Amino acid sequence: MDALRVCSTQDRTFSTTNMETVPRLYRRVRPQAKYQQSMDVLRFAREHRPKVLTKSGFMAGLGRTTAEEVHQLLRDLREQDVDVATIGHYLQPTRQQPQSG
Repeated sequence: MDALRVCSTQDRTFSTTNMETVPRLYRRVRPQAKYQQSMDVLRFAREHRPKVLTKSGFMAGLGRTTAEEVHQLLRDLREQDVDVATIGHYLQPTRQQPQSG
């Protein structure tokens, strides 16, 4: 959390940590992170800079995510006093998708 203390001294509008997915899929999707640790980062951001908005995002459709799992993730975010939750939809890359360039 020391690095977060340094970052939190900067003027900012948002403090963001994306959860990416539900607890059941977390280890597979984010092997370098832990679900509870990510929640703790959001809580720390809220407590350390209470006037800065906190935001987190996740992807629906990554694995077989159920509605209850999504609801639990949203409840977990609310328990950390997160202000904004964004929900994207994961689409597996295919050859038919247009190429950027």
